[in-house]
Formats: sequence, structure tokens, C-alpha cells
Amino acid sequence: MIERDDGLIIANDASRYFAEPEHWSDLERWGWEQAAGRILDVGCGGGRHAVPWLALGHEVVGLEPSPEAVRVSRERGVEAIIGSVPSLPEGLGQFDTIALFGNNLALLGGPAQAPEVLAALPAVTRPGAQLIGSGMDPGDGGTAHADFQAWNLRRGRARGQLRIRVRDGATTTPWFDYWLATPD
Repeated sequence: MIERDDGLIIANDASRYFAEPEHWSDLERWGWEQAAGRILDVGCGGGRHAVPWLALGHEVVGLEPSPEAVRVSRERGVEAIIGSVPSLPEGLGQFDTIALFGNNLALLGGPAQAPEVLAALPAVTRPGAQLIGSGMDPGDGGTAHADFQAWNLRRGRARGQLRIRVRDGATTTPWFDYWLATPD
């Protein structure tokens, strides 16, 4: 379940978080294939991207704020650590690829937070490291989201900026900003 700060609750089928590469979009699969060297999978969830990288022999560290998602990733063989950007845990080491897949470019949070998030990454990257990921253009959001977008803009928040939390039964993440930024 994903809860938005205006009260909207959306139920998702969790199986999409475990889909194999052959079930991803062509663009997502192409981006995922660009990973090289040691990979930091930011917002790794249950290991959707990390597990197939491991199968190819990559060294992957998953970074995830949800203790339950970290548990699932670890059960699937991923070295997963509780944490997030910009508050990176110490001792992560250096990476050649920083991955923000599964629309996790939205973890930049918003125009005000994005520079802080991005500024934290060089501390864990090697020279020449790459940042790859996927996001979602909020588009017009359709009728169901038009009122929310208008309310959001009146509050001085960016178009496509959400305040959400994820719930599974009684387990809930803290509220966090999630930014569905337009390509520009």
C-alpha cells in the first residue's frame, strides 16, 4: 500500500517488485545493463535489480531505509544495508555505479532536496562513476490526481512532488518526499 499525504491510498501487487529482467520495459532493461563494476543499489527494496546483477557476477550493495525490505533482500543473497541518501551509512566503500531504478530517481525528493542528495554521492564513488536510474514523468496525472497537483502547487511544492509512505499491514515507513520530475 502506498499512502499519499492527502489521504489517497493505492494498493499495488508486490509481484512487480520481484519481476525478472525479461518482464521489465526495454528502456529499464537497457539502463540496468549499463551498470559496471561495484554497484550501489539505492532503494533496493526486495532486490529486484540487485539479484540479477549478482547472477551476472557484479558486486552489489543494496541501500534501503525499510528494515523489512533489507531482510527480504538479504534472504535473496543481497548485501543490503539499512540507510538512505543523503544520510549515507559509514563504511560503504567506493562504487563505480550508483543505481536508482524502479522510479527511484524520485528519491531525489524535490528541487530543494535533489542537490543535497546528489552532493552526498561523490563520497562513495570512484572517479568516473556513473549514476543510472529510472523515473516517471507525472504527466497530467489524470482526473484522479489533478486536485492533488493543484493543492500541491498551492503549498509551494514542485509539480510531481509527493509526500508518501509505504505500508504492509502494521509495518509502515516514515513519510518521505518522492519527486516524479518532468524530463526537463
